[in-house]
This record gives sequence, structure tokens and C-alpha cells, in this order.
Amino acid sequence: MKRVWPVLDGTQEAALRSDFQNFRSIEVEIVSPQITVQDNTATVRFLRRYNVHTVDGQRLNSQSNTTMTLQRAGKTWTIMQIRYVPLK
Repeated sequence: MKRVWPVLDGTQEAALRSDFQNFRSIEVEIVSPQITVQDNTATVRFLRRYNVHTVDGQRLNSQSNTTMTLQRAGKTWTIMQIRYVPLK
């Protein structure tokens, strides 16, 4: 994760570790991505559908409008920021 998302902070990293320990399966669907590139920066907007099955048998589902900002260094793109706006 740190290779593609180097600005991931300690709190975010701890949350991801907890998710992977407590989830039996994680399914992420990216719907209708719209990509804009300007110089070495890209913005990707999409609907994210997130479905998980926890180790204790719960099924959790959410949808959010998502904006991801990426930065290019040479031929490599890295995630600089991800913003989620949950749908109600």
C-alpha cells in the first residue's frame, strides 16, 4: 500500500490493518470512472461500491462518490489523496 499511496498516514494505515484483520472478504467496485490528467497530476472521480463480509458473519455495504488525486513521477503514478462522500 505504501508504494502506491506513500502519503498514507499512521491513522489511515492502522484502520486498513484493522479492516484486513476483521474482514473475511472485501469487494470494491469502481463505477463510471472519469479521469482528468493535467501535466503530472490526475484526478479520478467515480462511484465506489464497498461490500464486506466480517469474520463474525456481518455483511456491510456502502456507496460513496469518490475523488482520487494522483501524482506522476516518471512512469509511476501514486495516490496523494482519496476523498469519500457517502451516499444516503
